[in-house]
Amino acid sequence: MLHIEENDLEFNIKTYNNLAPIKTKRQPLDSGYDLGDELGRGTQGVTYHGVERINGRNYAAKVMHGRGDLRPYMYNELDIMNQLRHRKLISLHDAYETDDSLALIMELGGGGELVKDYLLKQDYYTESEISGYIRQLLWGLKYMHEKGIGHMGLNIGDLLLSHPGSDDLKITDFSLSRRISMGRLFPLKYGVPEYVSPECAKGEGVGLGHDMWSVGIITYILLSGISPFRGERDRETLYKIQEGKWTFDETWWRNISVEARDFISKLLIYQAEGRMDVHAALRHPWIERADKIRSDDFLISSKFLRDYFVLYR
Repeated sequence: MLHIEENDLEFNIKTYNNLAPIKTKRQPLDSGYDLGDELGRGTQGVTYHGVERINGRNYAAKVMHGRGDLRPYMYNELDIMNQLRHRKLISLHDAYETDDSLALIMELGGGGELVKDYLLKQDYYTESEISGYIRQLLWGLKYMHEKGIGHMGLNIGDLLLSHPGSDDLKITDFSLSRRISMGRLFPLKYGVPEYVSPECAKGEGVGLGHDMWSVGIITYILLSGISPFRGERDRETLYKIQEGKWTFDETWWRNISVEARDFISKLLIYQAEGRMDVHAALRHPWIERADKIRSDDFLISSKFLRDYFVLYR
């Protein structure tokens, strides 16, 4: 597991914060970049492998098309990424726009997705590994939340690895991210259904606690390969989340530690104000012992996670 000292994180925060905001270039993307394979597809755009012509460096290029009412949503992601400079968050490198498109050139998570490109290629992985990855996720969220920004769309596909063979995790996809004013909530109508909080599923305002619920769902899925609220259809999934009933089925959880279950239990609390915030989550014993190699660390079969991933996609 990768070890990063807190002072290293602070050094990177200060370094990134000295960078000037990225302004869009009013010209076609292909004037500066060659696009290759498609890396991913979302509600707001398609992400490609991009190569900068002037130096041959590799990036991820998210291309969004739209006019009129769609433009503010496209520019929101640009604005948010310009405020996020942290080693656990995918960074913005460049931006291009035309009358009907906006392209964001971002750091390439060369190791691919944590689940698809690493965990599912292993026969087994351990609880300690997952604890380490969740801690890195929390480091990134801590930086965001302290700036008053919520990710608001976290799911397992947003967790990337910086390089092949590396366990250096980075968070991506800030298309739903928003500034959250103290004490104020805002409506959230989008997201992957099984990862959204009860308040979102009920159409109520959401705050930073929405992200913490999503962390609980991600942790639950990575440790068991089971989604606690998934239904046959999105409507059924949202109904189950509104009910808020979930359990640790011993079929999948009998070998997972009490600390891991407690961590999840303190995040999947129905009322947002009752959930751990990111600071409390980082102080939780399951996270604090992420660096410790346990001789009794249970080997988690990737079979269940693989079965889940087929449905997730």
